[in-house]
Amino acid sequence: MRLSFVVPVYNVEAYIERCISSLLHQDINDYEIVIVNDGSKDRSIEIVRQKFSSEKIIIVEQENRGPSAARNLGISIARGEYLWFIDSDDYIEENCLASVLSSVEEKDLLIMKNGILEKESESLLSYPGVYDIDRITKAALLENFIPASPYYVIKKQLLLDNNVYFKHGVLHEDMEFMPRMIFVANTFCIYKKPLYHQSVRSGSITHSYNPKRAVDVLSNAETIFDFYKKHEQDPQSSMLLVSGGKCIVYGVILSMDMPKEEQAAYIKMISNNDKAMCVLKKSPALRHRIQGAILSFCPKFYIKLFVFFYKKKYA
Repeated sequence: MRLSFVVPVYNVEAYIERCISSLLHQDINDYEIVIVNDGSKDRSIEIVRQKFSSEKIIIVEQENRGPSAARNLGISIARGEYLWFIDSDDYIEENCLASVLSSVEEKDLLIMKNGILEKESESLLSYPGVYDIDRITKAALLENFIPASPYYVIKKQLLLDNNVYFKHGVLHEDMEFMPRMIFVANTFCIYKKPLYHQSVRSGSITHSYNPKRAVDVLSNAETIFDFYKKHEQDPQSSMLLVSGGKCIVYGVILSMDMPKEEQAAYIKMISNNDKAMCVLKKSPALRHRIQGAILSFCPKFYIKLFVFFYKKKYA
């Protein structure tokens, strides 16, 4: 079997029909759709069973353990040579699978240059300019990785051989999975046509306020550092620290929604975290090393400086 779609499902009854329909309307037959019901409380799975009778669909059940556990279960069940993780409130272009599989043939990894953000009545190109670079190298991918697993088509054996799975119990799990997965890949390609339609909705994990998001992003940076230490002898391993630095900076951005006292405590948490500080201070990226030095010297000054440049950039 050429490919397995892996679709974690949790309370998406308003979107699941559109998602599964797009996966079934493809131009090859040699694939399957592994739906992992992550303890949904609504009619999501009932809708799938009522609306679709395709033999391509496999439904497995688990107690609510989060998207990481659901994807990992999907990996263990999937029979396809390649995996494509799909979020159940999103969808893909119809009749695109033959082109995708032709592009990724004999490669470890296909990376989509961008997708389409669906926000209310507006459609926007996602991640514009991320891969507008002349030469695609592993170092460039690690520095500019898109932190969203649906933008990648991955050879299953790559994950099995290198014991690369999603980290359980954290939000923004893609931010630590993608760098580890890219690092172990040897061959890859960039797919330039937008295929993936990503829904932006206020109730989703990545678009709602939750202080756990910032804490988990810091935890993801720690995981990347641990992975870096295991592969430190590899000349390209230092680029993992750039990926980890991006996690830390994103955590700081998330902390800007916190009350001032909580934000100060979070920044202090970073400055007292040995792994996080090693990520920043050892990173090949000068911007990260500067931030690491300022955090060591004065966390309060770091907050003021970060807020100043952030507002200047996005005002």
